[in-house]
Amino acid sequence: MKKYLIFLVLILSHFSIYAEGMKLSCNPIEPACNNCAEHQTLFPVEEFSTNSNSLDIEADQSEFLEEKYLLNGNVEVNSKKLYLAADDVEVSPIDNSLLASGSVRFQDESYLITGDLLSAIRDEDENLVASASNANYQDYGAGLGGANGFTEFISKTPNNVLLTNSTYSLCPVNENDWLIEADQINLNLDNNRGVADNATIKFYGVPIFYTPRYSWVLSGRGSGFLTPNYSSYLEPGADDYSSSLRVPYYFNLAPDRDFLVALTAMSSRGFIYEGKYRQLIAPKISPDHEDSI
Repeated sequence: MKKYLIFLVLILSHFSIYAEGMKLSCNPIEPACNNCAEHQTLFPVEEFSTNSNSLDIEADQSEFLEEKYLLNGNVEVNSKKLYLAADDVEVSPIDNSLLASGSVRFQDESYLITGDLLSAIRDEDENLVASASNANYQDYGAGLGGANGFTEFISKTPNNVLLTNSTYSLCPVNENDWLIEADQINLNLDNNRGVADNATIKFYGVPIFYTPRYSWVLSGRGSGFLTPNYSSYLEPGADDYSSSLRVPYYFNLAPDRDFLVALTAMSSRGFIYEGKYRQLIAPKISPDHEDSI
């Protein structure tokens, strides 16, 4: 089996100059529930302030020094689109920036970030740009199955997320069976695309696939690899278990057409190739009504 797996990896590596669309998901086996792992967040999601014109601040101590507000001890900053908690926060009214340190928790309308150090500033268009180092992140705005991981550096704007030396997974927080590890990951929220450079896909910490550049759809349908499947089986009359690895690829041909191909490497039987084509047929029932089957 080891030779087959090595051969399969070599085949995939040869054709992986640019991989398109892999989305590794972890579907819960049990019915969804609020206390299940798939609903866990990095920290409890906070309610934003209802006053759009104010910034609510709480801290054990505060002082104004050199045109900066210095907040210390159990600091909480809350606005209509931002929540921040940290041990210490420095706010500069001059350039609308802040620097938070110590047990940082950051929340905007889509992402949660935790770490030891975070800075934020409003750009010329009044958009908030947040940056953090050695941080955990989670796309809680995407709902169930939102991306999460660890990154040495994250830069977050309303339209884009840039991750450096990071992991990326759609599994529940702290249960990343599948994950992508990459030098850089760029998540374009406007274009609904993610791009990773020097990406390695790992299953339970074991590297199974590498590609220098890798792109996928952040949400919805998109062409690309689906979740690989590794399993063991017992042949009739055999004493030892055999192993198999199945790698499917999904082609999103059109809104009404798709095609699925898969390569399976079986230690006892060799390689198996399979394909499945699907198309929606929409007969016109009446001039004013169409239906799809």
